[in-house]
Amino acid sequence: MGDWLARIHFPDGGVIYANFSSITGSVHETLYSSHIPQGAQDENGHYPIDRGRNRVDRDSKLPEHSDQPISDPDDLIPVRVDVEANGSWTALFCPRRSQLLGPISSGMGDLIQRQFLLIHQNGKQHLAFDEAAQTLCGQPVSGEELPYHYFEWNGIRDPDPLPPRRDLFQEWNGGQICRACLLRAVLTCRDGGWDENPPPPIPAERVSHDPEKSAGRFSALLRLAGILALIGVGVFVLRAAIGYVFPP
Repeated sequence: MGDWLARIHFPDGGVIYANFSSITGSVHETLYSSHIPQGAQDENGHYPIDRGRNRVDRDSKLPEHSDQPISDPDDLIPVRVDVEANGSWTALFCPRRSQLLGPISSGMGDLIQRQFLLIHQNGKQHLAFDEAAQTLCGQPVSGEELPYHYFEWNGIRDPDPLPPRRDLFQEWNGGQICRACLLRAVLTCRDGGWDENPPPPIPAERVSHDPEKSAGRFSALLRLAGILALIGVGVFVLRAAIGYVFPP
């Protein structure tokens, strides 16, 4: 429990640090330029309670500029986040804000894969909400849906088998992924909103990319509705039985 040290590695070899909360499962926003090695004393010559862990040097806090607009997608820096208790993943660093935009946890890439479709069009791979008329960067959806998005809950899988897990952030410099789409995806999954860079509004009308896939998703929802209905019936019967055995 508590905080663990997160190391943020830059392509030029530089490293900065942050706290990773084992409670929220995410990296804290405040960044530091140095850390205190495991077992070292603090500035007062005392051993902290967590002396068995590496930890940030709180006197090395870096300036924060969260009030600034986010850098253009092409100016963002892909970094590697290493957390002693949570593994490693690729994330985006905003130089204008001096901020780790995300993913701020190892599971966020999987969340993005469950949340968005991956569409190939105009020489790039774009992200879009299921059956939306526009990609996250604002292009009309006109291309082919690639094997990426999936739905999985309580034994229900769509498609089945599921597509392979894919970390799009590792492909940031590969030239295939639309950076504007991926930036907007990480912002919405991190904050539950669109931060200061909202995407174009998604029209009310929806378009289907693949009738078979849409039918499969509809079938999955029907199965889910059936499961929930059975649970409701079971609760009703149980309450009736209890009322019969133990009348008020």
